[in-house]
Amino acid sequence: MANEFAPGANIGNPSGFIKGLIDEGEGPTSGLQIFRDAGGEIRTQTWFQLYGEVNEALITSGEASALDPYQLPDPAGYSEWKMGRGGQFATQVKVFFTDRDTGVVGTTNYTYITDQAHTPGEAEAAAFDEYADADNENEYGQTVQGTMTTNVFATVPWST
Repeated sequence: MANEFAPGANIGNPSGFIKGLIDEGEGPTSGLQIFRDAGGEIRTQTWFQLYGEVNEALITSGEASALDPYQLPDPAGYSEWKMGRGGQFATQVKVFFTDRDTGVVGTTNYTYITDQAHTPGEAEAAAFDEYADADNENEYGQTVQGTMTTNVFATVPWST
């Protein structure tokens, strides 16, 4: 199965498109029409599965999903994570994909760790680059549908 979005359509991150629809109060049926009117092409079943996965991720990620992807998080917005030497920043990203053989929408998690604070968008781009790499997509038979930040952390040293 090839990518389900129209060639040249400027849809961007499909899961981000759905997040925007949910934020505006659009349901899955009206959202599908808006998506298609914007030039996107997707199988109806895939749309409804992806909409459900994004909605679930929004419910479980809380404030992290509302962060501006182009701005550094407010220092008070970081959760603490005891990990390694500490002093780092970690962003967890949910990656949405469609299995090419079954058409089932699934998710996987990616953690972006740096020594300097980074934006949610940087973490999402790194996750997309990793999972949407043509070799990875072909090896796993998946088409990446987008990414979404679910948690942001400032790390502190781990000790026993």
